[in-house]
Amino acid sequence: MDYPKRDDLPNGRFTDGDPAHNILASRDSAEQMNAVYDELRALIMAGGIAPDSEDLKQVSKSVGHQLRSKGLFDVSGSKNEIVLTTPAGKQPVTALNDYDEFSFIVTATNTDVITVVIDELVPRSISNVMAGKLIAGNIATIRHISGVFYLIKQADPQSTNVVGGFVGSDVVEYGENAAGAYIKLAGGLVLMFSVGFASGIANSITSGVLYGSDLFTYTYPYQCNTPPYVSITSIDNGNNSFVSHGSPTKSYITCRVFSGNNSNAFSLSAFAIGWWS
Repeated sequence: MDYPKRDDLPNGRFTDGDPAHNILASRDSAEQMNAVYDELRALIMAGGIAPDSEDLKQVSKSVGHQLRSKGLFDVSGSKNEIVLTTPAGKQPVTALNDYDEFSFIVTATNTDVITVVIDELVPRSISNVMAGKLIAGNIATIRHISGVFYLIKQADPQSTNVVGGFVGSDVVEYGENAAGAYIKLAGGLVLMFSVGFASGIANSITSGVLYGSDLFTYTYPYQCNTPPYVSITSIDNGNNSFVSHGSPTKSYITCRVFSGNNSNAFSLSAFAIGWWS
């Protein structure tokens, strides 16, 4: 919003006029008045409030609503179906915007996936929390993005120690797919892990006294912006196999298992850390 571009606004602003210098008083045009009211209505409605000409406190209510006070929400429901209610005297939540955040005290450790209802809005899941990971007694903060909640912080209220995460590193996204699982952190790091992504027997090639497996390709659960650090481990039946791999790319790495026994069965697991932004 800006001052209107008009000839009767000296220096671009409204004036009461100055007869001594032949300056006329500015007059409000319909266009200007409509612009002011349209701007105020937009601010009021952005806070989920219907404009009412009889209520002269709607702007302050809307701003308070949009700021989402950092006070804790009242908690009810169950350990896997959490209900959050705005405390008495505060503006209730009538709509959820991306990156809205809500904090509450966890009343019971979850045993399954979690859904959250805020002020009677539709239930939404917390996508990055597995069973037993939301701990009773902690203060949890969740963030709303595209219709889903993400747990971004969980802390001991007496010590403020972050639980189950990196200090100062909010979890932006957790995901699973056929390649494994990944955790994206707010600082730009992505952690990836895959258990048993390949298996076989080291009997495809022979190199001296060593036997080698087929060549495997490990495709990361999340494509990085730059080649990540990758660690691949061979789990076998005690025959001391080891993994040799090529240079990692942004999306995959190739590897082969070697062993001194040509009947050595193994499975491969991997951990990778890279940058998503």
